[in-house]
Amino acid sequence: MKLKETLKKIFKKTATPALTWFQKKYQFHYKQNCRRRLKNKHFTLITSTCLGGVLYNNLGLQFESPTINLWIAQPEFYKFCADMEYYLGQELSFYHRTDRTCPCAYLGQGERRITVVFVHYATREEAEAKWNERKKRIYQDNLYILSSDGNGATLEDFKLLEDVKCKRKIIFTSTDRPEIKDSFRLYSLRGQESAAAHMITINKLTGLRTWEHEFDYVAWLNGAPDFRKRILPKKRRRR
Repeated sequence: MKLKETLKKIFKKTATPALTWFQKKYQFHYKQNCRRRLKNKHFTLITSTCLGGVLYNNLGLQFESPTINLWIAQPEFYKFCADMEYYLGQELSFYHRTDRTCPCAYLGQGERRITVVFVHYATREEAEAKWNERKKRIYQDNLYILSSDGNGATLEDFKLLEDVKCKRKIIFTSTDRPEIKDSFRLYSLRGQESAAAHMITINKLTGLRTWEHEFDYVAWLNGAPDFRKRILPKKRRRR
C-alpha cells in the first residue's frame, strides 16, 4: 500500500505540472489561430452568460457588448433580445439578494421587468459603469446573439428570438431540438437535460470549455455556412 501511495504522489507531482504546461501551450496556439482567422473585427455579441467575455478575450478584442461578465436567466434573456431597444433605454435598479454576493439589478418596469446578475463585479458602481459604457459600443448593424436552452425556457421563449433582426443567432442544446430555430447541439453535453451547463463543462485535457471543441465561432462570426468543428458521433454497429 505504501508503494502504491508513493507512486500516486510521484505521478501527481509530475503529471499535474506537465498537464498545466500543455494546457497553456495549447490554449496560446488556439487563441492565436482564432485571432489570425478572424475577419470580422468589430461586432457586438449578446449572450445570457459569461460566454461573450470568453470569446472577446480569446480574440483579443475590446468588449463591445453590455452583456459581459453577467447572467440573465434564459426566459428573461429572450425577452431582453426581443425588446432590446426598450431595455437598453432603461436604468438599472439595484437591489439586495440574500442568495447572492454580487450586484443584482432589475431592468424594465412591470411585466417587462427582468433581472440582471452581475456575476463578476464587486460593486454596484462598477457594474453600472461598465454596463452604461459598453451600451455605447453596440454595433447595431453587426449584432450576434448566443444563448442556450434550459433554466426554465420554453418554446414560446425561443420563438421570441426568431423575429429579432441580427446577423446570426445560436441556441446551444444538449439534444436534437428541431423545433428550436437556430439550435446547435453540443454532443459533449449528451445525457444532460439542457445545455445550461455549457459554461462550466471543461475538457480535462485542453482546459478549454467543451463547446470550444465543437463550435467554430470564428467561422460563425466570419459568416461561413459551416461552423461545426467536431465530427458527429458514429452510429453504433448492429451486432
